[in-house]
Amino acid sequence: MRGSAAAAFGVAFAAAASVVPFPSHDQHTYWLHAAAAAAPERLANDWLVATVDPVPVFTLLVRLGVAALGDHFAMVGWAAVTIALGLALARLAWRITGTDDRPGVAWYSVVVMLHAVGLRSALEHLAPGLGAAAGGGIAQQTLMANMLVPASIGVLLVVALALLADGRHVGAGLCVGVAALVHPTYLLPAAALTLAIGWVERRAGHRPVGMALASALVLGAAIIAAWRLGGIATDVARAGAAVLVDERLPHHTHVAVDAVLLLQAGAVVILLWRARATAVFPALVALTLVAVGGGLAAELLDDPRLRLAMPWRASVVLVPVATTTLAAMVVRRLAPRIGPGTRAMMLGGAAIAAVLGLLRTVELHRRHEVAPDRALVELAARTVPPGGQLLAPPDALSVRLGARVAVYVDEKSHPLRGDEVLAWRQRLAHARAFHAGELDGTAAHRWLRAEGITHVAIVAPKLAPRDAGLTWVAGVSGVAIYGVDGSVVHDVND
Repeated sequence: MRGSAAAAFGVAFAAAASVVPFPSHDQHTYWLHAAAAAAPERLANDWLVATVDPVPVFTLLVRLGVAALGDHFAMVGWAAVTIALGLALARLAWRITGTDDRPGVAWYSVVVMLHAVGLRSALEHLAPGLGAAAGGGIAQQTLMANMLVPASIGVLLVVALALLADGRHVGAGLCVGVAALVHPTYLLPAAALTLAIGWVERRAGHRPVGMALASALVLGAAIIAAWRLGGIATDVARAGAAVLVDERLPHHTHVAVDAVLLLQAGAVVILLWRARATAVFPALVALTLVAVGGGLAAELLDDPRLRLAMPWRASVVLVPVATTTLAAMVVRRLAPRIGPGTRAMMLGGAAIAAVLGLLRTVELHRRHEVAPDRALVELAARTVPPGGQLLAPPDALSVRLGARVAVYVDEKSHPLRGDEVLAWRQRLAHARAFHAGELDGTAAHRWLRAEGITHVAIVAPKLAPRDAGLTWVAGVSGVAIYGVDGSVVHDVND
């Protein structure tokens, strides 16, 4: 594809995918350490900042990106990985299904429509979970995330497959290694792809340079993960993993056998059959063995540490490649019947998908401005001073990064090391007890002072507990912030 055509396709693919405003969802967890480095005076007293950063390489990339582009890096980085995904899927699926002929505008239009948010939304209305079937993996995991998070780097595994199909083994090895370095949940798929690259290089009579490069990076990633997250053989590690698996991440760590899973499995089987004579077949088999073998082991052993490793994460690569390959098979079959008029209609469909995606992005940004916790975010930013610590309702997930203030705990953002997970769970239980009114005034005041909490946010219809030593500071739209007696209380007018 020529540069201008590739750019047009990439922009259309990204526009059709849609993106949420920053910060949203998992960004409150995975961008925190980078935000703390950029504004240490605002987040220095945040407990979660003091925990081990599970994705230090991602944090480094974010720090560099934010230093250059500010918060716009969230959008630019997401667009870059999304465009890379679209180009890799289009190239790889076309190579799997035929000779190295040049695909036309009809094919690229189909890829845009296949992975557009509009189609996913339509499928989701037909059956819950069906919307993720085309671009997502097992257990509600996906590469088509509408934000830049560490999981987005899995796009490099698809790029690695496309490079492998082109015989560019060193580039494939580099992509595999970087994916493992950025997010440790890609360690198992990356290790499998490393072996597959070595197999392909050996069959081609090449020196195993790609395998050596991938091996070094994957091994480094494993060492970093083991060093930072501690040993996995301890009882504390098992208990911490159990908390995440059963309480925080059951949607990602338990696999439900349903119609969507069967559809995805069928698509992968067809992919393996169609790719059996290509250079990427060993890599696809390796990923399938990790997803199936590791998934069965996790189910049979029922070990939370193995579940937390998420071996089925390999499916986030297999499923979009499989569905895109199925689409390529159909387009190739119908190619003789696709005339100028049909191509124009398909191009128009891709344009409509891109416009719908942009409209979805605009709507998401509008909702962000009127989100239920928006008033709390703005009030906290004005009233909690540097060095303060806010106790907000645990389900207020946007305060920490939205207001750039230290938050005692929330129910979504969590550490990964076993002992820190257990501490997070205890903090969450205490916060919930306070907001549920289970602590009397004296006990509540003693606990607030012991935990170093300087401010408390109360959201209607909840009321501040009496005799808890709280002084009203400011309030707006059903939200009130109180200072804890004996703590520095910031004047809302400062």
